[in-house]
Amino acid sequence: MVSAPARWQRRAPWDWSDVLVVLFLSFLVGGIAYAGVARAVHAADASLASQERSALEAMAGQLVFYAVTISITLLVLTARRNIDVADLGWRRTSWRWLLAAIPLTVLGLLIAGALGGVVQALFPHAQNIQCQTVQKEFGHAIWYAVPVVCVAAPIVEETVFRGVLYRWLRGHLPMTSAMVLSGAVFALFHFIPILFLPLAGLGALLSWIYERSGSIWPGVMVHGLFNLVGIVDILTTAKC
Repeated sequence: MVSAPARWQRRAPWDWSDVLVVLFLSFLVGGIAYAGVARAVHAADASLASQERSALEAMAGQLVFYAVTISITLLVLTARRNIDVADLGWRRTSWRWLLAAIPLTVLGLLIAGALGGVVQALFPHAQNIQCQTVQKEFGHAIWYAVPVVCVAAPIVEETVFRGVLYRWLRGHLPMTSAMVLSGAVFALFHFIPILFLPLAGLGALLSWIYERSGSIWPGVMVHGLFNLVGIVDILTTAKC
């Protein structure tokens, strides 16, 4: 595998204020858009069964959330810094990285599993509400969840947390520190305390992939496959 191109190793053409605007403004407006779309879909699809209606609302709302988030990210950085999308890691990558996606996904699952075990040992009575939340939204309708969880989420989150956040941190910190910090922020924005360590570990791995490849696309593939394993497990489980 080849190292990232020299041009990507330069400091990001944006500063901390841009990072804060992208992280908070895009997620805030995206959350508002999500709520509005979910309500609109709920009002328009009264003829559907309750579980299918819930899954459709969740899919539509989350797709709009991610569309708004990536749009604001691109608009803010383009307007304030006149960036090119290549600055965010939207670059072609070596086919070797694409072939490495499966073993890297397995590594991500092992890291997340090991850190999850540490959390369970430290907090044996803590509950992971992710399973109940996802099943409440999607029931067992995997076909509604996959476009959001395995496509939209990885593209947007890799752009924001690796392309914007990690790229900026890497211009000011050593690689390991930038990986750990960006992974921690990535985990915090999922708002599930018991999953903080597993998601931080995954985020650090995804930052390493971005560091080495200079492109978000290998990380998008690993992120998408990781989520696919998780969503299939959750939505095919009879009871959490």
